[in-house]
Amino acid sequence: MFKIILVTLCLISQYYSASSVVVDTNNAIAELVMMNYYKALNSSTSGVQAGCLPTIVTGPNGSKIQPVTGYRGSVAIIVDYGSCHTDHRGYECRVDWGDGSEQQSMHYDILTPCQMLHTYPQENCQYTVIVHYCSQSISGSSKTALTCAPYTGNIDVSYDPGRLVEL
Repeated sequence: MFKIILVTLCLISQYYSASSVVVDTNNAIAELVMMNYYKALNSSTSGVQAGCLPTIVTGPNGSKIQPVTGYRGSVAIIVDYGSCHTDHRGYECRVDWGDGSEQQSMHYDILTPCQMLHTYPQENCQYTVIVHYCSQSISGSSKTALTCAPYTGNIDVSYDPGRLVEL
C-alpha cells in the first residue's frame, strides 16, 4: 500500500505544483515523502554532499519503535534533511533489533521514511533496538555510509503486545 501511495504522489507531483496537491493530513509519512520527492524533483543540481547529517523526527508525532502483536517489533522512522541539501542523493536506514540477529538495512536514493518489521525469537524478553539513518556517498553501485543519526528504544516482547518501555 505504501508503494502505491508513493507512486500516486509522484505522478501527481509531475502535473501540479506542491501547493495544489492535496494529501491526507492523517498520513504524515505520505506527506513527508511527497515533500521530499517534490524538493528532489525540482533541485537544480543533484549529487552527494559529504558529511551531511539527516535529522530523525521525534516526539508524539515522530519516529516510533514499538511492539506489534505476535512477538514482533516495528520501527517507523520519519526524517528531515537536517544538514543535508535537498539535492543530496544516497541514504541508508539500518536497524539492530537487539536480539543478535543480522542488522536489516534499506537504501534510498532520496530522503525517505523508513519502516521495518521484525519477529523476535523469544517472548517475555526486553530488547534494545538501535536505528541509524545515514547519509551515503554513492559511486556506481558502491554505497558507503558517511554520517548517521541514531535513534534508540526498548521493546518489551510479552503477552501484552501493546506495552512499550520508554528509555
